[in-house]
Amino acid sequence: MKSIETRFAEAMDALKKARRTKQFDEKAKGCTTIETKLNAAEELLKDVGIVREVAPIRKHNGATDNFVEGNPFGPTAAEFRESSNSFSPGFIKEVTDPCAKGDKIMHDWMLKTGRITEAQHAKLLGNKPAGYDQLTETQRKEFDSLRLIHISEADAFKLVKGTVNNFREASRR
Repeated sequence: MKSIETRFAEAMDALKKARRTKQFDEKAKGCTTIETKLNAAEELLKDVGIVREVAPIRKHNGATDNFVEGNPFGPTAAEFRESSNSFSPGFIKEVTDPCAKGDKIMHDWMLKTGRITEAQHAKLLGNKPAGYDQLTETQRKEFDSLRLIHISEADAFKLVKGTVNNFREASRR
């Protein structure tokens, strides 16, 4: 989508070609914003017979246009989802990461030259640790949540394997 300034410049060029700049100056005397001047120029172009298919100009109303319930001055939900990738922990690789291919090449080179170990390479690529496949589904969820709050892999494994679901045993008493 073109900016308002670009659209206004294009409309002024079209008015110059149609030799209607004096009419535009008379019509746009009271106009103070670029939006109203652009609307006046497009009206004049329609009168001349030059019809351009453009969406109507909406003025930006500030916080009312960007209102998100619970966070009226923050970004919209879609903008937050797009920018939230920067808040994700380092061990999770996002598909939208533009540097993912370059990082993988660099990590492969570091492994090949012996600067990092296989375990470090797997961690840098975002692969799950070796014992992750032996965990049950609830243990995997618990492990992932522990890793999200930046608990180390070793400690997360200890906590997940050490906690046995004693709910049934405790409820029998």
